[in-house]
Amino acid sequence: MSGPKVSVYTLTAMEMAAIAEEIRHREEMARRRAQLLQKGRECEAALKEHSQQLKNMEQSVRETQGWVSNDEFKSRLQSVSQLVSDAKHILAGLPNLLSNDEIESRLSDVSTAMGEIHQQLGIADSQEAQLKDRLEHALDHEIFGLFDDKAGAAQGQAQADKSSSSEQEASPFTAKCIEELLDLKDNPYLPMTYRKKVDRALARMREANAAHQLKAFCEVELPEVLKKCQSFLSLWDRIGQEYQQLMSQYEALCDMNGTTERTALVFDKEALTKLKAMIVIEEQKTREQAQKAYIQQALSEVMEDMGYSVLGHRDVTKRTGKHFQNELYRYGYDTAINVTYDDSGQIALELGKMDHDDRLPSSDECNYLENQMMAFCDHFKEVEARLAGKGVIVGNRIALAPPSADYAQIINVNDYEMAEQDQTKQQSEGKRKATHPKASALS
Repeated sequence: MSGPKVSVYTLTAMEMAAIAEEIRHREEMARRRAQLLQKGRECEAALKEHSQQLKNMEQSVRETQGWVSNDEFKSRLQSVSQLVSDAKHILAGLPNLLSNDEIESRLSDVSTAMGEIHQQLGIADSQEAQLKDRLEHALDHEIFGLFDDKAGAAQGQAQADKSSSSEQEASPFTAKCIEELLDLKDNPYLPMTYRKKVDRALARMREANAAHQLKAFCEVELPEVLKKCQSFLSLWDRIGQEYQQLMSQYEALCDMNGTTERTALVFDKEALTKLKAMIVIEEQKTREQAQKAYIQQALSEVMEDMGYSVLGHRDVTKRTGKHFQNELYRYGYDTAINVTYDDSGQIALELGKMDHDDRLPSSDECNYLENQMMAFCDHFKEVEARLAGKGVIVGNRIALAPPSADYAQIINVNDYEMAEQDQTKQQSEGKRKATHPKASALS
């Protein structure tokens, strides 16, 4: 290849400002997308709960079947079940949609459907209560008689439990503690770790109540759980909204950068500071990727505008982890310019002769390539002049080697994914047949 021309290019202030604006726009789009997809997940969770609610109601259909008329109730459940199924179908594949507007349109349809589902489930709930009441009156008193003893015993136990419970719940303090714990159980802002604490406290509360120690439980064990949960919710009230906004921004940047390993962040009083630092890192990565992409695109456009058609490309990751990309452009009949982009931002342009083997050039080929290099040096000046017109300028010159036979190299095109593979192969075959006519005739 020709004497290496290795540089790190940067952008003019004007082009940097344009890219910054483009990044801001992309980030806003990505953040909006993340918010829409989160809403979609919430809708899926709500539909899952509705499906479970329908299954529970179907049990009432089975219990009342043959005793009282339940056709209207059954018909309503079928109708709601279809609405739920349709809504799930609308949500299916939501993350695969490219347009935020299309995602939002689907979510709007689902929101409308869920309003109807909620209304119909409310009616179904009233119908279910009426069915159970009618069933109770419709059952034969003799059948009830079979269960009189058990029912009486259960009623007596219930009255005893109620009496015992009344004694324990007489304290306003105990009632207040229980009410707070039950409120925490359904609080949507409590993370899973805190919800598990609440669930364990509820289990302990039932055990304490059965052992007639509810008051002691509320005075000794429960305050610590309530304190931790209330402390978390108090912090959430203060900084939760900003935390959600920053987290949405961080997730959007990670999506833009293709970041798969994301930092798991615990929500605490230091969360905002940590999130802002994480965002700075991702924003820097976004800028670097955008600049590299722009520079690569600009160089590609310049090369093609100057008549250097793309021959092939390759993507290489070495055992050391070093990664680079190559673009191969046709220069002459049998020569090409190899452009190398590495992850550090360095770009190298080199010229070489194409072949289908890994070999050293002959003496004649070295002289031939040196002449080609001399011509390309003038062309390279034009390349950089055109890049400057697109806002791409030299930031750091690593190497600008002169034309020399010492740099003569053979490019093995078999190492590349070729766009003009057949044409190059035909040229090589023609050369082989001309050199070995007898072998050609035998074939």
